Amino acid sequence: MKILVMGGTRFFGKRLVHNLIKKGHQVTILTRGNTADDFGDSVQRLKGDRTNAKQLSALIKENYDSVVDQMCMTASDANASIEAFKGRIGQYIMTSTLSVYDAEAALLETDWMAEDYKMGEASNSYQEGKCAAEHAFLSAPFPVARMRIPIVLGTDDYTRRLHMHIEHVAEEKAISFPNLVAEFSYVRAEDAAAALQWMVETNQKDVFNISAEDNWSNRELMSQIENVVGKKALFAEDGTPSPFGIERDYYMDVSKAAKAGFKAQDLTTWLPQLISQLALLKH
Repeated sequence: MKILVMGGTRFFGKRLVHNLIKKGHQVTILTRGNTADDFGDSVQRLKGDRTNAKQLSALIKENYDSVVDQMCMTASDANASIEAFKGRIGQYIMTSTLSVYDAEAALLETDWMAEDYKMGEASNSYQEGKCAAEHAFLSAPFPVARMRIPIVLGTDDYTRRLHMHIEHVAEEKAISFPNLVAEFSYVRAEDAAAALQWMVETNQKDVFNISAEDNWSNRELMSQIENVVGKKALFAEDGTPSPFGIERDYYMDVSKAAKAGFKAQDLTTWLPQLISQLALLKH
């Protein structure tokens, strides 16, 4: 397959590109050129800013079987893609987010529908942008699949969110959580990449929640970190706010993806090991 990946030079986007190369696909990456990659001659490269509609249209001169868009953050981004790729692709995949949903337990794909979206309903700019982007793609003249994912974790997570918790426990610095027993969704970077690959290779055209099937409370997460680091976590209202801090259960139901053929690994099989790896990197 001939595949274009926008946002393929770091984290799970980079893993996706390596996966596609290994499977023998013809891969092109679109990048601003700010992040070096290790793909060598295995990929073609387009250099530009996907948020610039005119620039994007000028860059897209070939046809692709599939486009994977890791960088679509707004309706403007979606509309730029609709204009640039109309008549040129067979399938488009947008990486979306758990954040399109309001906080609740066992969220189904139907608990937020792009068809029902109205501008200004979202609670923050990131949520608003992703909701608006999903809504904009409803008018695309090509099939658009959407992957909704929660927080993605890995050794090379540039946000360093899990790293931060490990470092605070090791350095005996206080962290604050609104609700330690609220359960949250996570997915490992390898599974996020594998899910995108699955969606490409099976020509998916639907929306899927992709996450580990099990969920951890913040108390469970911090207990795992305590076990690895060998120190007790300090909790205080004036501590560093946790980027995982939620007030109520906030996780997805992933049965739809499982029935369609994809299942991410459970947290218990990889998250304790990841915590140990990051703790070793710290030291």
